[in-house]
Amino acid sequence: MKRMRHALCICALLAVSIAVLLFLNVFTADADKTANYIEFASYSVQGADGSSTELTPDEFHALTPGEQTFVFTAVITEDNYDDYILVTPTGMELTVLLGDTEVYRSHSMLPEEVIDQITARVPIRGLELPLTVTMECRHLGGANAVFPPVVLTTSDMTEMRPNLSWGHRGGIPAGAFAVIFMILAALFLYSIMEENPQFSLIALLIAAFVLMVRSISLESGYLFLPEWANRLFTRRELLWLLLAAFLVYFAANIRRIQLFGWSALASVVVFGGTYWISHATDGAFATAVNEFIGSWIEYGEYTRPMYWISVWLQMVCAAVAGITTVRSISGHIAREQTLALKAELAMENYRVIEEQSRHDAEQRHEFKNHISALRLMLEQGKADDAEKYLAQLEERSRTVMKYTENVAINAILQNASARAKELGFLLEAYAKVDENLSIPESDLCGLLFNMLDNAIEAVEQIKDPQKRRIILRINQRETALGIYCANSYAAAPVFDHSGKLRSGKTERGHGLGASQMERIAEKYHGRLDFSYSEDTFIAQTVLFLPCVGK
Repeated sequence: MKRMRHALCICALLAVSIAVLLFLNVFTADADKTANYIEFASYSVQGADGSSTELTPDEFHALTPGEQTFVFTAVITEDNYDDYILVTPTGMELTVLLGDTEVYRSHSMLPEEVIDQITARVPIRGLELPLTVTMECRHLGGANAVFPPVVLTTSDMTEMRPNLSWGHRGGIPAGAFAVIFMILAALFLYSIMEENPQFSLIALLIAAFVLMVRSISLESGYLFLPEWANRLFTRRELLWLLLAAFLVYFAANIRRIQLFGWSALASVVVFGGTYWISHATDGAFATAVNEFIGSWIEYGEYTRPMYWISVWLQMVCAAVAGITTVRSISGHIAREQTLALKAELAMENYRVIEEQSRHDAEQRHEFKNHISALRLMLEQGKADDAEKYLAQLEERSRTVMKYTENVAINAILQNASARAKELGFLLEAYAKVDENLSIPESDLCGLLFNMLDNAIEAVEQIKDPQKRRIILRINQRETALGIYCANSYAAAPVFDHSGKLRSGKTERGHGLGASQMERIAEKYHGRLDFSYSEDTFIAQTVLFLPCVGK
């Protein structure tokens, strides 16, 4: 079952990785055909009185754009003809004429902090060639303005994809969020593999997915994605979904508020230090931050601030999730080492007990020889001394009880019986098993030692020795080995949310070694069940022993 769970988690991670790569691959278009750039045939500038002055290309490029109105003309022929004329009117007052017909007019500006271009398409499909294109343009300024405007012909906007797919800025944050998404997916699936699912990570997965698809869809999703997908991924409501996801993660991990605080403080210190250094050196980072804040205050646009706040929250939450997982892995490794050490100590303890059991068997054999000799003394008339010595030897031979012919189980039960006798009560044990079982002694010891150890620890907390009680039953039916252990207790055991016995022997009397017992039970296709009533705790399982030779 555990191997199946691990295999399914690994397959799920591979499937998610492939899905993310396929999504990002959509934005790496490849095409043989690119757009045709149009060279202007003439340049002229209009004066205040409406007069027009022709300029040579050198004279035009030597001018500094101002309040003048420029006129550019180009001719479209068979060599550069296509379905559309594409122009970039950003930062300009622009009028486009085809022949004598005005087909486009705009007055376009973008905020200074937005680094992008406005584009416009004018259909020319079916018009008679050659076709004269006239552009009347007045430069408005701004960081986004390209003067003179770019003019090209194209059959479809998708012809721009080869350039945009390698040049758009959205690919960098999308790739970063894709990495974060994959890390979070790996952490979530790892928690499932360890049977401790961290469902709060689903909220972070949703946030990382939204940030990944939104960052790249806003940049050029209209070229690469279906229209419905682009509309979905660029909706502003997704920003509120982001904040909701973070609130869910915070609420589910409120006990880690200190870790959230330290992570947030560290990020603020790094950001503040970077800003201070950039400001002191007149760097671009401080300038960009100042322009961003100024634009936010001036225009009241919440989309970009919410986006960057979401990015910051994603980084903080991802850091907390990573730290928490590392701690969990470290704790898991520590528990594995503890269980391995405990199993080793249990096996060593068993060897000592087994050796003592063999020694006791030798002593019983020796006692029998003494008894035979003493009876011979009786026949010789030394009745009084012989009877006294005989009674002592027979009493000594009865002090060590034999539960079963199986050496390992017998040694474990004898040890538990001795510990119980020291606590003032008798161990009620019964074992009906074969002398040789097809199960390694290490597994048998790991299960029975932990089960009896927990039971003895529990009854030890009961103050009244009369109320201390442990009942152990071990029955074998062909290849099924049933083990039942019931004991009284002083404090009720505690189970976690998944129904597993919580570790904490020193507090509750049960739990230490429970993981090891469960693993041994699963190894032999069994299940370790715990239950308790008002005054009795019960641990039981059935192991299906492997057939010898298989």
